[in-house]
Amino acid sequence: MIRRIQALPKPLRVLTFSAIIAAALFAIYLVTLGVISAVARSQPRTVAVASDPALNVSEFAVLPDEDAYPSSLAMAQDGSVYTASYASGTIWRISPDGEPTELPGTRDQLGAVIALELAPDGTLYALDHTDPLNVQGGIIWQLTPDGELSRRLTLDAAPASVAAFYDDLAVDAVGNLYISDRVQDRVYRLAVDDEQVTAWWQEFPTMPDEALSPGGLGYDPVTDSIIVADATAHRIYRVPVTAEDPTAATEILFEYEGQGIGPGFDGLTVTPDGVIYLAALGQNAVARLEGTVLDYLARGFRGASDVAFDAARNRLIVTNWDQSYLRPATVWLVFTVDSPPRLPFALDAIDLP
Repeated sequence: MIRRIQALPKPLRVLTFSAIIAAALFAIYLVTLGVISAVARSQPRTVAVASDPALNVSEFAVLPDEDAYPSSLAMAQDGSVYTASYASGTIWRISPDGEPTELPGTRDQLGAVIALELAPDGTLYALDHTDPLNVQGGIIWQLTPDGELSRRLTLDAAPASVAAFYDDLAVDAVGNLYISDRVQDRVYRLAVDDEQVTAWWQEFPTMPDEALSPGGLGYDPVTDSIIVADATAHRIYRVPVTAEDPTAATEILFEYEGQGIGPGFDGLTVTPDGVIYLAALGQNAVARLEGTVLDYLARGFRGASDVAFDAARNRLIVTNWDQSYLRPATVWLVFTVDSPPRLPFALDAIDLP
């Protein structure tokens, strides 16, 4: 065969050898893809480990879709949990015993839900990026207690001539909605009767050229404040809702000063008693902030991006998946491969003492 190839005219020889090399590379790509897929799908689902023997970590609910990617949580007063897919936009309501029910219309109308929040009147708000990878602004959807789904507001992709990345939601006691922006380093407020957001709080660096990324939001009913978590500065703020100048009135509750990988705070929740629980995505952990001390409750999650508190059962519900699996990885220079997730997608629970 080699002699036949060598006997061909030079242009055909070059073309033939190029085809052989391309076929070999493609074969390697297919083998690599098969190995990655087989390894990923054959690995058992891991469960995080509690830091204290008095705590118990277990699987709470299994989501039905192979692209569920639960990005966020919202807790109802009866212990029902809402979660949503960052890949399909589908929203599920999960009963206190872990049975999911898909909310009608969400799969068809929403695209990539990054945050959920429940208002005092029972309205569920969803922050939709519309596309999980090509993020251009966002949409705020509202779902009323009687099941009516409608668009509340379209968020500008560049409200200050710089591309925004809207990340989380919070609702205060009177129903005002707060929206964090990781790129603009600020929080916007949408008043109950308004049709446009206003810039409410601006995070200022404490050091020159400091990288900032405010994301996680939660409402503290004890101090009537919004709690803000910064993923890059590893900082927790308290901002009074009624302050004339929220930025000037900001209090730093915690700032990570350790070495190595910081907490990388993401979603958070505040109990009716004012206790703050946080998803430390950077360390794949869940923690409680007690005064100025960050107490880690469990570690070993695959992507703890949000946490919700079930007061009736004294437990935390945690998302346990990293959305980076949505982005193809580069293999062999220009080839890419989608790394399949370990199914099923599920939420975990931490039973508190």
